Amino acid sequence: MFIDQIVNNLTRIQFGIFGDFSKSEGFTGRSYDNLTTVHPVSFIMLMVTCIAIFACSRRGAIIAFFGMICFTGQAQRLVFFGVDFDFTRVLILVSFARILLRKEFLAFQVFILDWLILSWALSTITATTLLWLDPGPVQRVLGHLLNSVGAYLVFRIMVTTPDDAIAVIKGLAVIAIPTSLLFIVEMFTSRNLFSSFGGVPEFTIIREGKLRCQGAFPHPIVAGCFWAACVPTFVALVAGIGNSRVLGFFGTGCALVIVFASTSSTPVFGLLAVVIGLGFWWIRFLVTPSLIATLVAIPTLHMVMKAPVWHLISRISAVGGSTSDHRYQLIDQCIKRFDEWAFIGTKSTLHWGHFLFDVANYYVVQCVNGGLATFLLFMAILITAFSLVNRTLNCHGDDDIPPYLVWAAGTCLLVHSFCFIGLAYFGQITQLLFLHLAIIAGLFSWSSQDAIEDDEDGWEHATFSEEI
Repeated sequence: MFIDQIVNNLTRIQFGIFGDFSKSEGFTGRSYDNLTTVHPVSFIMLMVTCIAIFACSRRGAIIAFFGMICFTGQAQRLVFFGVDFDFTRVLILVSFARILLRKEFLAFQVFILDWLILSWALSTITATTLLWLDPGPVQRVLGHLLNSVGAYLVFRIMVTTPDDAIAVIKGLAVIAIPTSLLFIVEMFTSRNLFSSFGGVPEFTIIREGKLRCQGAFPHPIVAGCFWAACVPTFVALVAGIGNSRVLGFFGTGCALVIVFASTSSTPVFGLLAVVIGLGFWWIRFLVTPSLIATLVAIPTLHMVMKAPVWHLISRISAVGGSTSDHRYQLIDQCIKRFDEWAFIGTKSTLHWGHFLFDVANYYVVQCVNGGLATFLLFMAILITAFSLVNRTLNCHGDDDIPPYLVWAAGTCLLVHSFCFIGLAYFGQITQLLFLHLAIIAGLFSWSSQDAIEDDEDGWEHATFSEEI
């Protein structure tokens, strides 16, 4: 009863500049677009975070960034001359200002993964421009690319050492603790404290009698997938990385609480990817044979099954009421309508089938938004990132990079790859995806630079010995 009274009082606080923003906009509705929406509490949090980004170390700035986006809704935004700057975009721009003022970009070296991500962004914006010939959609895509590629560049420049990566992981583990407590409150009260900020419903979504908690995240699936993707690096802390086993235990436990509080199948299968990825650590010599076996098994199953092999997705459900058949239909229609989207994408998927305007698959999103070129570049990003994990593990460079940390970062990417099947990434999880890509690229950069220095030292030593 005491908790209920607190929640009732807090959820009545609705101070938005333009009135009450606690009403649910639903899954696809965004009534707050093109509308300045600022809650006094979130504005104070924004100011404090901006100061922290300028005043703290690189790793401290990233931790402050994620602390902010995990505790404010997507509705909080400022609109200037018709351009939306949600608080995430504001923080990214502030981070760029810090990087320029401190000249932290001078040490940045561009690698193939960086070029692929920039090429993917260019392909997306080019396809959108040619498809729509309208500044409106182009403006929206530029905003999404700022949230993704802009965040990647910030993280890529700021995460330069293994210690930076470990510190950011510890920061996320700390953030998971109060986040899980708020999810527990939501589970027991069916009221979302973050509804005052807008963008999330006041009353928790219920599906087949089960609460689907979401906190400040725009959807329960986004919340669950976000913290499922954090689990591998938290387990790395438990394994002794960074001498923070206790924090790793708390981070892992809190992340699992959030995943199960979201009551969604996609995050649960993200946890399956965690088990698979981390489990292969002890038999990593079997990774290549397993990949080959999988590549052989998929077409074999396709030939012997009555339905397409991707129909197996419709059979999968971890919780009641799962829309796995919707995911199957999306993939099936995407393949059947290849000629419709292959060139520069397509304007709508409404005619693909019942409710298929909801493109809940990040792979299909690439096809719809940018055509075949964008999809292939996106796949190249994933393949290259996994390749960098392997090359970092095999690089005989700096011994300060714990191999299990590299493996855990690769497992995070595997979790994202699983979650792409059931979620078109939006909201906070987009920044987490590109943080993990930046960590993988940063660890590879660090290891390769150290390996070159070791080779140069060895060559100089050999030359000096010959002269003697």
